[in-house]
Amino acid sequence: NFFAKNYVEITEMYRLYSPVNSRGGTHELDYIELCKFLTETEILGEEHSNVILRIFGESHVRGTKSKSSIHLQLNQTEFFVALTKIAAYKYITLHRRENAKMRKRGVSASKAPIPTVPIAVETIYLEHILPVLEKMPAGSEMRAALSSTDVLLLFYQHLDQLCTVFIKYSDSNELSEESATPIGSMTAKQFGIFAKDYGFLGSEERLNRAQGAKSFLKSLVCITLREVRQVFSASQHDMFEDDTEEKKVEESDGNDLDHQELMDFSEFLEAVARLGVLKFGGALEVSEEETLSHYECIRLSIQKILRSKCTQSCPEN
Repeated sequence: NFFAKNYVEITEMYRLYSPVNSRGGTHELDYIELCKFLTETEILGEEHSNVILRIFGESHVRGTKSKSSIHLQLNQTEFFVALTKIAAYKYITLHRRENAKMRKRGVSASKAPIPTVPIAVETIYLEHILPVLEKMPAGSEMRAALSSTDVLLLFYQHLDQLCTVFIKYSDSNELSEESATPIGSMTAKQFGIFAKDYGFLGSEERLNRAQGAKSFLKSLVCITLREVRQVFSASQHDMFEDDTEEKKVEESDGNDLDHQELMDFSEFLEAVARLGVLKFGGALEVSEEETLSHYECIRLSIQKILRSKCTQSCPEN
């Protein structure tokens, strides 16, 4: 099964685009976000907008459609449905239409076999989705780094300082007795403030490769607020939702947020790691050009936080 085999990658692509529209939530895909996903991955262009809107509406399979299609939002399962329909349209429907046009003009139709729907979905993944994921802090390689012993040990060594930073920017004010980690959560807005305060939104930056090293790294990546929202969304952990009982937390302004719009401490650590890969993954060493490992990018991200004046001014727990 394609979706079972590539679940991590497809899920993270969904999470990278679900927070793109800053006026919407971070855990569902609206029509604008679907269009951006399709155009930026070069799957379909704006000339197919009518078909995209129809597929968007057809893919919303929850309950009755009490409002027009353009105002609906797709959850992750519905995104999988939409992706299947889009793949079938791109590689099957358009192929057949082109063959029909050629026959009308008296030209021999293409002899290339029309793919099945499973092959169409796999083709759209290999040709359009995977190349984009490889440029982002996402996918199986990122997951492998996050679960590696070296990265887990890195987080453990600096756990107290990272706890302090999380508490400063979240609604947390106490530690769990079992794990000694903060109880509470952080919103996308609070995470954005954290990223700005700690300079992840900046442009060029110089950092020592290692303590005492003479060579330094130059990061030319300027992370945008959109990418910060994408990191926030991609760092959310899977939870099975009960339609009758959703975990919701009420913000001070009266808006309800479910668990997928709130970040706990473990998700915050994952987001710090993803910010590091995004910020330093394209870093250049002065002596020679090279690509840093995920581990070293995460180490630089933590180093950046620990050396910041914001951390030094944080009160002790």
